[in-house]
Amino acid sequence: MELALIDQGTKQNNLVGGKKIAAQNLQLNGHQGEIYCTKFSPCGDFLASAGHDRLINIWDVFNPQVQSLGFCKGHKNAILDLAWDH
Repeated sequence: MELALIDQGTKQNNLVGGKKIAAQNLQLNGHQGEIYCTKFSPCGDFLASAGHDRLINIWDVFNPQVQSLGFCKGHKNAILDLAWDH
């Protein structure tokens, strides 16, 4: 999946919460099928993605290689939305 990110506060590409992400368009490799949602963590350091494959992936989008830090599995159905606990 390719994801384009724009900081809504500054309207600038490659910035999220004032921090520079690895690229304007991120390639997130790790899902099988469509991704239905993405959410940044409350601290802004991590991106979670989820979708049809019933997995939640956690990403470091500030690393030049855009690394997956791990995943959560066990959902019985596709994941349509995400929320981080504060």
